[in-house]
Amino acid sequence: MSKLTNKIEKLERDCFTLREALKALILNDRFCMHEVGAKCVTGEFVDGEQNDVELGIWFYKKGAMLGDIECQWDYAMMLYSGEHMPRDKRKALFWFKKAMENPLATSEYELDRKKDAREMYEIVKQELAGGKKDLMKKKQPRKLKQKKTS
Repeated sequence: MSKLTNKIEKLERDCFTLREALKALILNDRFCMHEVGAKCVTGEFVDGEQNDVELGIWFYKKGAMLGDIECQWDYAMMLYSGEHMPRDKRKALFWFKKAMENPLATSEYELDRKKDAREMYEIVKQELAGGKKDLMKKKQPRKLKQKKTS
């Protein structure tokens, strides 16, 4: 009986996830984008054994563009860390900025996330500025020795 119960529970979870995915796609529901993206990345989508990271990243990016602060945060963190995708600090900086300036964030949790995004924005900005300084040092022309005048 427990195997049957487990199968029924799994089917209910899968149907919920598929409904959320359809809602996200058809209605451009930014909250559902995050839910489905997270389930894809963690492997909870449909069979629970496989993950589809590329699809999850797509949902995160789409939700981020629609203004969901969780999608903006998760997408920025993935870009910053290089987790499941090539590391891109400039794009991460862009999405951290979007998250910290998000006008749609209203709940206490979302406001805390905005503070976190501001901290990460400053960290990435400093890292990029440090990299620019190093490049500028390398690109400076050598000083020429002055000619001796007789």
